[in-house]
Amino acid sequence: MTEVETGGIFPTAVSDTLVGKSSRTNTSSSTFEENEEMNKNLQNEKTETDSIEITGEEASEESNATLEVHSQENSPRQDILKDKITHPILKPQNNNNKSKTTQLSRNNKVPKTPNARTSKFRKTQSMDQSRKNKRTMNYREVHEEVPNKVKNNPYIMKRLNTVPENPPKPPRAALPKEEYRPKPEIVIDDYTQSLIDKKPLDIEPTIEQLQASSYQLRNLEKDLVDKSDYKEAKKAAEAHDYVAAKLKRETAIKDSKATIEDLISKRNELCALVEHLNSYYEDLIQQHQEEFSQKASAMREQQQSELDKFDEETPSELQPEFKRYSVTLLKMRSEEKNLALNRKFDEAIAKKAKADKLQKQEEQLNHEKMDDYYRLKKLRMMEKHNKVMETFTQFNESRFNEILGQRKKQIEPLQARIESYEKMIADLCEKRNIKSKHLNFDAIDDERLERLKTASQSRSPSAPRTQSAMSRTVSKSNPVVKPKVASQTK
Repeated sequence: MTEVETGGIFPTAVSDTLVGKSSRTNTSSSTFEENEEMNKNLQNEKTETDSIEITGEEASEESNATLEVHSQENSPRQDILKDKITHPILKPQNNNNKSKTTQLSRNNKVPKTPNARTSKFRKTQSMDQSRKNKRTMNYREVHEEVPNKVKNNPYIMKRLNTVPENPPKPPRAALPKEEYRPKPEIVIDDYTQSLIDKKPLDIEPTIEQLQASSYQLRNLEKDLVDKSDYKEAKKAAEAHDYVAAKLKRETAIKDSKATIEDLISKRNELCALVEHLNSYYEDLIQQHQEEFSQKASAMREQQQSELDKFDEETPSELQPEFKRYSVTLLKMRSEEKNLALNRKFDEAIAKKAKADKLQKQEEQLNHEKMDDYYRLKKLRMMEKHNKVMETFTQFNESRFNEILGQRKKQIEPLQARIESYEKMIADLCEKRNIKSKHLNFDAIDDERLERLKTASQSRSPSAPRTQSAMSRTVSKSNPVVKPKVASQTK
């Protein structure tokens, strides 16, 4: 270190050789010795510079100071350091010198001072310091750091449940002359003045009148308090309390009346719907009865015409299919013919009389059989007609009962709802002390009533069938063929 500070590193002979180039070329032996000495000096200088870099801040400051001194003295050391790479004299002639210099630089390391700290310790120290400085931020600080564009985003405002910050409205007196609007004067009407004077008028005030009086009395009370006129302010306050109570009561009555009138409207709609359904079903029943009577009379006429036609077609004479004589009569006729052929005419006449008598008896029996046959056939036809009429009557009764059941199914729930509405209306009027004369019992919603009528018609019973029971019974149909059962094998 002392050599560095004083600057006496190189001998005078070397400095002379560096200054004058003419003296360098005198003898080769002298130059070789000088070069070796210069290389050794350069190696020592390199080790010193390495030790200066390894030491702490104080050593670096001292080295900087010494370098400044050398630069001021213009020592030849700087010139040599600058030109040590390109100077032909400073080039090493073998690699042994290089290895020696590296060994010297490695062995001549300066020991660590107490001020020097490792990078690891420095890193942990900085982390500890950052942890000490770190502090949790509250909601307000975090919210203030958020940009306004993000804060005023409607989705973020909805998520954070915040409201945009609006600038405060300046007071009236702080406005400029162009924007300043003086507060209007309070105008007291007759009803409000009568309340202040405690001489109420005979008229019944409306809700709008009470609201206007409440506003006037409230502003009048504020002005009187500002003027320190507390007696008049007390009167205004009492009148305001009276108006507020009356307004509250009237508003409640109005709301109650609206609720009750809504129930009345629904009750009236249901009553009108019940009347509409009753008239509809009465018309349907009347139409059904008229159709039944018309069809029944038509069926009776048809049946009577069939009976008359049957009577006309019934024969009075004995038909061939009923001319069936007995064997006895046939034998008597045969004997009669034989007697006549044998010329026994007297016996043939007697036999013929007996045969004629027997034939009359048998013909009479055959007539009776024929009459019984046609009479039975007519009875069967009449029974068939009666069954058809009975079936048609049963169908009519089932259809009539179906209409009555459908009417009952639609009207009974409506009547139950009407009764419940009437009970609710009576309870509300009694509970809220509302008289029936103050209510509008004719309120009804025509549009809703029309919708209800349309919906009720869609649920009404279907139209009567076009094909009557008589036409279904009389119409010819193919006989039902029963399937043959396979014979069981033994």
